Amino acid sequence: MSKITIINSANIFALNLLNGIKGYKKIVAGDLFNSRKSLLYTLNKVKNYPQNKQISFSHININSTALLEESIKGSETVLFFSHDYFSLVTDKNEQMLNASNISKAHGVKNFVAVTPLEFINFKSMGLNENPVEELNQVHQKVLDTNENAIVVQPDLIFGSRSYLIKFLMQSWAQSYQYIHSETYKNTKFSPM
Repeated sequence: MSKITIINSANIFALNLLNGIKGYKKIVAGDLFNSRKSLLYTLNKVKNYPQNKQISFSHININSTALLEESIKGSETVLFFSHDYFSLVTDKNEQMLNASNISKAHGVKNFVAVTPLEFINFKSMGLNENPVEELNQVHQKVLDTNENAIVVQPDLIFGSRSYLIKFLMQSWAQSYQYIHSETYKNTKFSPM
């Protein structure tokens, strides 16, 4: 039986993917908050498509490494989406490394990590740290340790949820300045 596990499945990318996923007998949707209304709504909608009657759907809370491992066991493919939560959750980079290592240990054929720049939380970083560089280092660790891994790092705009808007809001909250140019001068994203 082919199984796909979608980690952080309440993410906007994952929700859209769930609407069109095909070719699997079992779909596991794992999220840190698996009772999120958008996830439950999408899962119920997708389950009721006529072409999906033979597919087994489940969703699982993945707020620990053991639960993350339980969701991945037996999967042919694992799609990891960095979560879009900014508090009361596990570190995105640590979670990605754990998911990749667990996938490798369980012989998962395909591990794909999608980590949009928009979901980086600059506010949690120190002024002299570079969160984009840290994410790139984690990507490289994933690729170095898991030969079946693919990493996708889109830089999209979500309107009022955009990377730029979040960056500006978090910069303002931290230092009452929109851009502290010295701090971010070496990042790939060059604000204004």
